[in-house]
Amino acid sequence: MPISFLPCFLLLAFFFSGKNAKAITVAGLQGGWTTRGLAPGPGCDGEMSEEHAAPSVEIEDWQISGDTISVFRYPCEFFRATPFSLRGDSLYFGASKPAACRAEMEKGFLKLTWRDCRQQYFKRDTFDLPMLEKLRRDSVNCDCLAGTFQLVTHFEPLDAEPFDAEFPVRMPKHLLVSKMLAQKMCTQKQVTLEIAGTKKLFYVMHVSWDNLLGGYPEKGSDNWRGQCVFFLSPAEWWKGEEFRARYKMISK
Repeated sequence: MPISFLPCFLLLAFFFSGKNAKAITVAGLQGGWTTRGLAPGPGCDGEMSEEHAAPSVEIEDWQISGDTISVFRYPCEFFRATPFSLRGDSLYFGASKPAACRAEMEKGFLKLTWRDCRQQYFKRDTFDLPMLEKLRRDSVNCDCLAGTFQLVTHFEPLDAEPFDAEFPVRMPKHLLVSKMLAQKMCTQKQVTLEIAGTKKLFYVMHVSWDNLLGGYPEKGSDNWRGQCVFFLSPAEWWKGEEFRARYKMISK
C-alpha cells in the first residue's frame, strides 16, 4: 500500500467508529455497490471466528440480486457470480466452504470486517444493466483496453528488493491502442509490434483492471477503479528464453 494512502485509510477507519452501526438484511443489500475504501482496521472488536478468514480484499463492484453477488470491475471486467447468505452479523460467500466476514451498515456505508481486521467499505451505486449483461456474457469490455500504455521497467515487490526489468529485444516504450486494435487484442489475444524494423507477433496475456497491478488512484480521487495492465509474450518466432513485458495504461 502506498504510504500516502495510509493516513486516508486510518482516518476512514476512525470516521466509522462503530457507534452508528446498524444491522443489515438481505433485502437491504439488493442492488449495486462499489468499493469506497480499504483500511487495515483499528483492531477487532471482540473475538472473530476462524471462518472470518480474509480472502484477497480488492477494489471491486457488486450487483446483488436475490442470493447472488455478481462481482465486477465496472465497466471493464466481470469476475464471478457468488452465492451468499446472511446469518446474524456474518455475511457468508460461496456454497461448499463459505468464507465469512462481519457485516454492518454505518452512515450509509456497508462495512465488511475480516478476521485479520482488514475492513472494506462499500457505497450504494447504480450500474447500467445492459452493460452488466454484456460483461456477464463477454467477461471483458474491450473498449476499456483502448488508450496509451507504457512499458513497465521498474518493479518494487513487497517481498523482494526493487529491480529493473531487462528484455532481450527492444520493446516499444509506449503503445497507442485504438478501439479497433483493442477489439483484436481482446478477441484474438495477439498484437503485432515492430521490433528492430520488422513486424513481430506477440500474444496478449493477463489483461486486468486490478488496482493492485495498475496502481492506486491519486489521493483525493473519486476513481477507485485501477488502470488497465497487460503482458505481452513473443510468439513462435522467438527462439530465446521466454520473457513477458508488462504494459500499464497511462491515459485514455
